[in-house]
Amino acid sequence: MAIFLSLIGFLGFVLGIIWLIINLFKKKQKKKPVIAIVTGTVLLIIGASIFTPSSENTSKNIETQQSIENLQQEKDKEKEASAEVGKETISALESNDFLSFVEEYKKLGSNKTPVWDNYLYGKTVTWTGTVVRAGTSQLFVYGGNDYQGESWDELGDQNKLFYTFVAKYAEGTADEFKKLKTGDTVTVKGVLESRGDYDLNYNWKIYDATLK
Repeated sequence: MAIFLSLIGFLGFVLGIIWLIINLFKKKQKKKPVIAIVTGTVLLIIGASIFTPSSENTSKNIETQQSIENLQQEKDKEKEASAEVGKETISALESNDFLSFVEEYKKLGSNKTPVWDNYLYGKTVTWTGTVVRAGTSQLFVYGGNDYQGESWDELGDQNKLFYTFVAKYAEGTADEFKKLKTGDTVTVKGVLESRGDYDLNYNWKIYDATLK
């Protein structure tokens, strides 16, 4: 559209000039050639004003696309790096051995977040442990091998929450979980969405949990 208007404007401007010159020599009316020149000039301006922003937008779109591609490349590199660094942790998670998994995760150091974001968050796990308490909507489980009947608060005081996980019941399963008692060995399947932290004494948490 912009090119079409510019072309019509240019032709109108040029033809108007020629027409005006001819009329000057023949001493004819100059009004119509002047109108043609003015109209051509206006169309040229309109065409240019439409075309220029389009060119700018095209340039901006190219820059945006390049930025997106660069960002994706950086993410891909980070993911590849975290796969190598976290391969033992990822393997332990896939084995569904909770205690082995948390011990491997603890070794990651500063690499915890990229490994968590790329390979651990949202994974379905099946973990076994000892029931600490069965609440109305979630189960509290200790994954270590040295459970002595401590309450959840006592485990917190002993800085052992990193070795525990909370299982949020899947819809319609609360009655099954409520039958469990402190000290029972239990295997729970769910989606891992909240990570523990050894230094901060945070527990792990899985959602949509069901008993296995």
